[in-house]
Amino acid sequence: MTEYEFYDLLVNFGSTVTEMVAVFISVFVAYIVCVYAVGSKLSTIQSVALSVVYSVFSLFFVFLVYNSLSTLQTMANDYNNIEGDASLGIGAIAPISLLLAWLASIVYMYQVRRNRTNQNSADGA
Repeated sequence: MTEYEFYDLLVNFGSTVTEMVAVFISVFVAYIVCVYAVGSKLSTIQSVALSVVYSVFSLFFVFLVYNSLSTLQTMANDYNNIEGDASLGIGAIAPISLLLAWLASIVYMYQVRRNRTNQNSADGA
C-alpha cells in the first residue's frame, strides 16, 4: 500500500466515524424533541418501548464509534511505528461524550414522566 493510499484510507475511515457521530446526534435530538413534545402523554409501555429502542440504537453506535476510533488510531500508530495504547485519547473521549449524552436523555425522559405523575396526582387531589 502506498503512502497516498494509506492516507486516503485514514481520511475515509475518519469520515465514516464523523458520519456515525452525526447519525447519533440526529437520533439523540429526535429523541429529546419527542420526549419534550409528547413524553408526558405517552403511556408507560410506550415510553419504555421508545427508550429501549433508542438505547439499543445509541449504545450500538457508541460501540461502533469507539471501535472505529480505536482501529483508526491503531492504523495510524502502525504506519508511524509508534508503540502505545490505541484506546487512549480521542478514541475514548468521543464515546464517553456520546454515553453521557445518552444517559442525560434517558434521565430527561424519566423526569418528564415523573413530572407527569406528580402533576396528575396534584390534579386529582
